[in-house]
Amino acid sequence: MATKLDRVLDLLRERGVDFFTSNFELPAFNSIFVEIPRSKLSEFSGKGVVTRRQLHAIASELGAETGCQIEFVVNGDSARHAYAQALKDVLSRRLGRGEYGVMISFLSGDKCDVWVDARKSPQAITEHDVRDLIEKFLSALGVAAGNLYLLVPEVRQPNDMEILRALKIKAPLNVGALKIELLAGKDVPIDEKWLNAKLDGLRKKGLVSRIGAGKYLLTEQALGLVPVSRSRRSLDISRALELARRKW
Repeated sequence: MATKLDRVLDLLRERGVDFFTSNFELPAFNSIFVEIPRSKLSEFSGKGVVTRRQLHAIASELGAETGCQIEFVVNGDSARHAYAQALKDVLSRRLGRGEYGVMISFLSGDKCDVWVDARKSPQAITEHDVRDLIEKFLSALGVAAGNLYLLVPEVRQPNDMEILRALKIKAPLNVGALKIELLAGKDVPIDEKWLNAKLDGLRKKGLVSRIGAGKYLLTEQALGLVPVSRSRRSLDISRALELARRKW
């Protein structure tokens, strides 16, 4: 049975693009990469050569037909390989020694497209961590960032009820303090931008109010939604103990 990669290569041959040197698939990104010799890339269309514009059009057309992302990479580009290896080293140093899949392409012209699979990182990291590191890496090289495609370890972020519980006990809290409460005893990264967005969503639902100094507390509606237990560890008792600690 023909694979998606076989199908893509057949479609390329039908369009006269039969000079690819190698090809491979990254199933995690639902992407297929096709390498073409630099000598076949031209500023003007002609027999046996192709322009960047034509490649973008072909990639879009084939992507629609196959349901996957088609990426053309110029073979013989020493900078691409050097940058990819350097980025792997940087990721390993900053995010922990692990296996990082890195792919870089300059087909977009002066911008650099990057694919990073960081799912085997030994540390709990967020997409924001990886994106920030890549952008700083490219900036240091004087290269503009194009499209960034990232895969990071799946981490269960706090849900709405966990956020509301933390606010019921400790409110009023700003985003930084709330993040600390949610992280207590957990090795889970929480991006403050993500948490800000969650709080904004809860505010629009009428469950959270924002007061001075960027602090948040529950609305009367939310107070009735957060479950109350009769046990010694109930939220109401925890809230009373917290208020007592603040007083004394």
